[in-house]
Amino acid sequence: MKPENAKQSALSASFNFMPVCFVLILALGPVDSLAASAEEEIRYLIGSVGRDGCAFIRNDRRWSRRSARDHLMSKWQLNEHLVEDAKDFIEKIASQSATSGQPYLIRCRDQQEQAARDWFSQLLSKYRAGNGS
Repeated sequence: MKPENAKQSALSASFNFMPVCFVLILALGPVDSLAASAEEEIRYLIGSVGRDGCAFIRNDRRWSRRSARDHLMSKWQLNEHLVEDAKDFIEKIASQSATSGQPYLIRCRDQQEQAARDWFSQLLSKYRAGNGS
């Protein structure tokens, strides 16, 4: 094959490959939107800490709204490779102290103290129901 024909053949092959790449990019699109949806849910959960008279308790100490949110956000950022969705966030990040192993607790006015895992799970269910998820 002449060098000229080889160049044309390679060029033709790369153009034939472009539609395949385009289809793959389109196919992967929903994966990104799922990730964005999961991030939105996680940010909602973190943003809910300290609202409605509910306190975040970590290692037997009540944390301010801001401190609790900052803690969960930084813990998530350090461990985001472990989190694929909001349920992973609840189980792996927002349920217990990585240092002491003690479960995080939520204490709301006029309610019994409960495990943060349960509180976040209920909150996520309500959020998804309200957003048609």
